Amino acid sequence: MSAEVDVAAAWERLLPEMRGYLRKRAAFCDAEDLLQDVALTVWMNRERTFASPAHFRNWVYLLLRWRLCAYYEKKQDVLPLGEALPARAGEPLEELVRAERSACLRRALAALPRRQRWVLAARYVLRFPYARIAKSLGISPVFARVCGCRALKRLRMDDGVLS
Repeated sequence: MSAEVDVAAAWERLLPEMRGYLRKRAAFCDAEDLLQDVALTVWMNRERTFASPAHFRNWVYLLLRWRLCAYYEKKQDVLPLGEALPARAGEPLEELVRAERSACLRRALAALPRRQRWVLAARYVLRFPYARIAKSLGISPVFARVCGCRALKRLRMDDGVLS
């Protein structure tokens, strides 16, 4: 049998790791705000029991990912694209091409309907299965998959953004 997890101690152990995770994906001030928002949610659920530290960690990271999605949606900057495109240091032409591709992809993503953007972000950034995406949107898993396929098709057609 597993013992109950001490939420306060587990939070303190996770804090540096989460802070680093957020700082790579959001502006410094925003990262701290997001972390405080997650901390408040954890505190409000402190009576909740967790079977293991891994279970607690997974739950906290799920909260963190949902907050990040909301953050990017508010900024209308759906994906942290700096990580998505490969960089070749020292080659100015490659850097220019990379920056242009990034800007083109951002414009194409911004032109997508909100639901399609959300499905793409949840599927490819958060790596959620379609069943989970469908549940969060209140639609069927098949329709979530259709939304994702339509979004990718639209991105491919939009000046060859994904080609």
